[in-house]
Amino acid sequence: MNKKAKKILLNAYWSNGGWKNGIISEDDHAYAIKQGAMFQPNQFSHDETIENIKQLCTDINLVQVTSAFLSSLSTRNLEYRSALGSYIYGNSIVKHDYTDKTYCNICGFNELKYNGYERTWDIYNFERFKWGGLRHTHSSYAMFDLFEFNKLPKLIPTKEDIDIFKNLIKSAQDMQWGGPRDLEKSILSLLPSNKAEREVLLGILGICGILETSENKGFLYDFKPIYHRDPPSVGRANDWEYPVSWWKASDRVNEDALYRVFGNYLC
Repeated sequence: MNKKAKKILLNAYWSNGGWKNGIISEDDHAYAIKQGAMFQPNQFSHDETIENIKQLCTDINLVQVTSAFLSSLSTRNLEYRSALGSYIYGNSIVKHDYTDKTYCNICGFNELKYNGYERTWDIYNFERFKWGGLRHTHSSYAMFDLFEFNKLPKLIPTKEDIDIFKNLIKSAQDMQWGGPRDLEKSILSLLPSNKAEREVLLGILGICGILETSENKGFLYDFKPIYHRDPPSVGRANDWEYPVSWWKASDRVNEDALYRVFGNYLC
């Protein structure tokens, strides 16, 4: 994807005032499609989505997605960061029946339409490049994310990347009080990022089980349906990903999950 196509993608859905409706010229859309930034209308069924996720999680391995995640820390190439959350979630999904005609409250399968036009993947790609993804624990996004990750060159993290990650984990280990917002603020100086990107990053660590609680586990250990992912009702904003939304400093860092996911780089 070149800079022009990426700019078309990002400007279609975001401005200084926040979200936009995605309406762009036919020429810009055609150009973005040609460059792989946007996509022709498409739709996979619920069952096809689950099958594709399982196959992608076989084709892709954990080392590839952890390496990509780490490599994004210094470069801020957020499309590389996203896949780890989708991969851990995808591996955890259990076979189940579709619960609705447009939305599954078990896996998060969703048939999105904007202005009567099927543009789901355009929106997903925007979120992937803008923040490192937003919907890793929704099957529709996870499938798309892993599809696109499989097209990327595979990266090896640098010492700088690994040092950033170790300092990030140390910040969580050293926290004496507070929750995810306090941790987000504490890592502000550790890597090039904005607030939303740090929220997503910590959300991915929650999905991995590194930032979880004893009752609200990450997807490395347990698949929890959408309808069981209730956010905390008191004292927390509901825009954090499950389960980091429940995490507190007293929950510490799950060392088992940390080494199961990132052990190759922590020796």
